[in-house]
Order: sequence, then structure tokens, then C-alpha cells
Amino acid sequence: MITLAIDNFGARGRPLPNGGDSMDYPALFYYLRESGMDVQVKQTEEAPQDAWYVMKVKWFDFTVDYLALVNPTVLARNMKIVFLYDEADNPAHIDERLFQLAEKHGHDNMVFVTGNTDADQHVWTTYWPEREYLYRRSVGPVRGSKTHFKRRSKHFTGLCRIDKLWRKIFMSNLWKKGLHHRGYFSYCQTFLGEQDDWDGIPLLNEFIESRELDVDEFITAGPFLVDQLSDQDRNNDAVLAEHLYQDSYFNIVLETNIDADSSGGQCITEKTLKPILNCQPFICVAEHHHLAHLHELGYATFDSLWKEDYDDIQDTQQRFEAVMRLSEELIRLPLDELHYLYQRAQPILEHNRKVLANYVPHRLQDLVEKIMNRP
Repeated sequence: MITLAIDNFGARGRPLPNGGDSMDYPALFYYLRESGMDVQVKQTEEAPQDAWYVMKVKWFDFTVDYLALVNPTVLARNMKIVFLYDEADNPAHIDERLFQLAEKHGHDNMVFVTGNTDADQHVWTTYWPEREYLYRRSVGPVRGSKTHFKRRSKHFTGLCRIDKLWRKIFMSNLWKKGLHHRGYFSYCQTFLGEQDDWDGIPLLNEFIESRELDVDEFITAGPFLVDQLSDQDRNNDAVLAEHLYQDSYFNIVLETNIDADSSGGQCITEKTLKPILNCQPFICVAEHHHLAHLHELGYATFDSLWKEDYDDIQDTQQRFEAVMRLSEELIRLPLDELHYLYQRAQPILEHNRKVLANYVPHRLQDLVEKIMNRP
């Protein structure tokens, strides 16, 4: 039996966030319960010493003393603190901050669960792909577009809601060359200009400058929409837009990160999982070895259909340009050839659907064991 220590409860006994309003709800309780694991919650003062004190971090702030937010009972009884965080911040930096806090408060019984694969290389942090669990939880194991072999009218689907500098460079390239007309091409311009810091992305300033005019023209011509959904619905994983996947042959995934905070790790999000759910081959604008990590999770990719050597390119600039070239090559293929490639992809697509449906709960069990085995 896993016991979670909770400071306060709301209506009908709902666990409230530990650590105050700056924290999120202790979602781990619901993950464990809906996965059929034995779990209970207790008031922190009444919880056994081996209980886990869960803190769900919304956004890691290096200026915050997170252990100062902990119920003093937890520190006095040396209870295990479990931080849950689904972002890709560099785990080495988080680990260093936790070491400072551990020394300050004399408490080292804690584990920080994060969505960056590099976490397993450090003392306090450990990896778990929470976004994968959340996505499967939102869509269920059976929803989504299935494989079919009817002819499709579009070459690709490429959907981008939130504006980022590297994303609009990538998408403006397709637009400038008139290739956007061959796909379900969306660039919604949400949060336009909020992530335009040239020094904040690992692309060469000379390259960014060379694309600046195209990007400005692209933004002026937009936004580009393929639906009538609200921004809230576009951000809702349960809203699937299956018709886009059913009528196009492959997906261009513009992931959340292209370098995962210079950590060398990977972070899988719903952006990669959407074409997997909807049985669509994909290429990824993402971190180094993003595809390799999908293989580690049990998924298969599409090196039997096209070259995926871009995933092995460590230099972000070179990898980015390689995916740009590949996207153009695939979009320029005749629809008949893409139809043939899609037929060949069927075993991979069906395999990936099974992994998403069946493997994800096992990863939660693995996480539980990792937490329990942490000294």
C-alpha cells in the first residue's frame, strides 16, 4: 500500500496541493488509483513515516526554496518528498539546486520526477514520461483515426498552435515555397512574439537573420487555420481532429523542444503522440535522438520508408536544416508514391497504437519502483 501525505483536503475529500497555491494538485494520487494500484491518502500529521509527500511543480523556479514550503512534520520525520514535474528543464541544474536545499534543511529523502530523460543521470532526479501518461489518459486506448487505404487528398498534416521563433522559421520555409497548400497546414500564432529571443534557441544568428524577412511576411500573411476550433479546444488533447489525419499521409511534428534546455536529453509530448494515436507516419523537429528515445519506449519509426539519419545529428542547427530538407522532399513526392509508402507503414502504425494503449501503465509501475528504491 502506498500512502500519500496530504496537508489539506477540499470538498468531498479531494486532496489539495501540498506546498500552497504555487503548486498544482497531487495528480500522482489519481494516476495510481486509476491504474489499479493500492494507494491511500492521509493527513500529513497522521501519515506513516514511509508515506510520500507529493509536490506537483507547475514551473521550476530556481529562486524558490521548495523545502521551505514543505510541512515541517515531513522534515522532522524524514518522510520522502516526491516532486512531480513534466517539463524538460535541464535536470543537472535542478539537481544542483536540490543539493543546495538538502544541505540547507538537512533533508535528503526526496526524488524529483521530471519529463527529461537526462534525469536518470543525476542524484535527486529521475525520468518518467508523464506527458505520455496524460495523453493516453485524455484520449483513452481506442480513440483516434485508424489505418485505411483509401486515397487521401493531402500530402501531410502540420499543426502548430503556439508561436516560437524556430517553429515559424520552419513553417515559413514551407509557406514561402508554396508547399503549405499540399497539406493541412496550421500556424495559429498563439502567444505571438513571446519566444523570439535569438539567444534562447540553439540556432545560428546568421541563419535566423537570413530567414527574418520570410518570417515577417509569413506572420503578416497569417494566421493559417485548418479548423474553426477555439484556442482552448486546440489545446485540449481530447479534441482529436481525426479527419485531418484520415485525409493526409504523414505528419510533421513540431515538438515543444529542439534541445531540451541544452541537457542532451529528450522530452516526449503529445505532439509526437498525436500521429501515433492517429496511425500516421511522422518526422520530428525535435531534440537529438528524439526518435531513438521513442525506440527505447517501445515505439517504432519509419527508417524503412525514408532516411531518419537526421535524428543522429547532435548539432541542432544541422539537424534542424536536415529535417527542413526532408520535409520538402516528402511533400514534393507524388500522392501515389506517398500512398504506397503509407501502405508499407501499416505494421509500424498498428504496433505503435498497441504500445500507446498497453505499455503506458507499465511505465507508471516502473516509476513507483524507482521511487520506492530511492534511499
